[in-house]
Amino acid sequence: MASTAGRVSRAGSGSYSASKFALIGWTDSLYAEERAHGVHVGLVLPGFIATEGFPATELRERALTRWLVSKPERVADAIVQAGLGGKAERYVPRFYGFAGALRILAPGLLRKALAGGSASRLTTRTGAESSDRSST
Repeated sequence: MASTAGRVSRAGSGSYSASKFALIGWTDSLYAEERAHGVHVGLVLPGFIATEGFPATELRERALTRWLVSKPERVADAIVQAGLGGKAERYVPRFYGFAGALRILAPGLLRKALAGGSASRLTTRTGAESSDRSST
């Protein structure tokens, strides 16, 4: 389990993305090392998922960004596909895979898009931060 942020980083999430980039690299290496032993290593890369810890309230409240947020049940399905189903990678939601592909095919375009002002709207608070904000 990693994150889409391990393929595509944005301002304000550098240390989180760095840890996920490292996890993805380790997963690739582990797959190569264990394949000969019949061990499958799959990878799940969730994007914004509405959970108690990260409710993605800021994104879900706006019609323009609501579609970016997925549900934990979809992550569970992806885990089954990447584990028991033997798939190499699964993005949740699946269309987040386009961002990973753009990183390879058009890195300059992706960098400009994620460094722009509108990308700052792709920020969420943790559940604790959201409740702190609502109590003030």
